[in-house]
Amino acid sequence: MTDFDPSQEAQERYRASGMSRSAYMLQRTRWLQNKWNAEGNQGRPNFDYVPRGYNRTWSMRSADPNKVYWKPEAAARHGTLDMPWAVRNNSLKQQNYWEDPHKVGMWKDFLDLQPDDYEPPEWLDKDSLNALYSELKAYNGGSTDYVRW
Repeated sequence: MTDFDPSQEAQERYRASGMSRSAYMLQRTRWLQNKWNAEGNQGRPNFDYVPRGYNRTWSMRSADPNKVYWKPEAAARHGTLDMPWAVRNNSLKQQNYWEDPHKVGMWKDFLDLQPDDYEPPEWLDKDSLNALYSELKAYNGGSTDYVRW
């Protein structure tokens, strides 16, 4: 099948359309076989085959049907504790980097650890970041543990 899309967003669309898991896996297997053959390989794809230009990710569902947590396979497989799961909100047309509280907290910690004369890059507005952190902190009952927000 040439129009199969392996992205997380497309997987959610397939699920919402009522496609069964077995039908999805059949399409995915055919797509992988076509990519394998297009790269000049013979036989069946290896178990860990990833087509050129693609990266494998791990994902898990959330209690919120519009949210999916994901991370690159290398980080998930090796149990990298310092890399939290990224959030994909399917109800949004475009994902925003600053919607993830972990990123806001990480940058707030980074800026707090810098010397007083440190000038952040122009794309990082210190005042906006502090305001966003304060709003998230207030929303979460004053907790400073952004990993649990």
